Amino acid sequence: MLAVTGATTAGLAGLATADDHGDDENHDHDGETDDHEHHDDDHEHHDDDHEHHNDDHEYHDDGEFNDADVAFMQGMIPHHEQAIEMAELVPDRTDSRRLCDLAPEIIEVQEAEIEQLQEWLEEAGADAGGDHDHDEMEGMLSDEELTELREAEGQEFDCLFAEQMIFHHEGAIEMAEDVLEGGRAERVADLAEEIIAVQREEIEMMECWRDDWGC
Repeated sequence: MLAVTGATTAGLAGLATADDHGDDENHDHDGETDDHEHHDDDHEHHDDDHEHHNDDHEYHDDGEFNDADVAFMQGMIPHHEQAIEMAELVPDRTDSRRLCDLAPEIIEVQEAEIEQLQEWLEEAGADAGGDHDHDEMEGMLSDEELTELREAEGQEFDCLFAEQMIFHHEGAIEMAEDVLEGGRAERVADLAEEIIAVQREEIEMMECWRDDWGC
């Protein structure tokens, strides 16, 4: 599993002290040298401890997940959220049996995947939000495109929904292919392969529907 290791801060070991009461000058001199060396060692241990302490606040890809896995998970959450937002528009805007059957499937599957991704990110010690610019993510619709979809009804909505969801799915597939190439976690790879399989099937289905509808 991911390995986001907050480095454990180790306590400093007790340091041996030099004998200040030697029987001769050479012994006293050696003791002072040893004490100086121990002081330097103490400083070095302190630096190491400080570095470990700083590591507590950094993500490390030395476990199950690497940076590509984490970036995929962080990006796929808002990507799925937008697909759910689109699917939730269906019941009030169309009587198409095909879309009315597809929409709740999209919502159910992608809500479950969001929950799984959030759990994995928590295991990784990574922020679920990430630093992604959602407008720059593959397949994400702009605010203007979402507004256009919200304002459509009937067959206009059907054609536009299928067109936009195909575009959205293609973006998710590209993200999944990227993590299969650059990721490390087997669980993430399994999910990516599932996303590719399901969304390719839905793309083919919606393309057929668009032909039937004369879009």
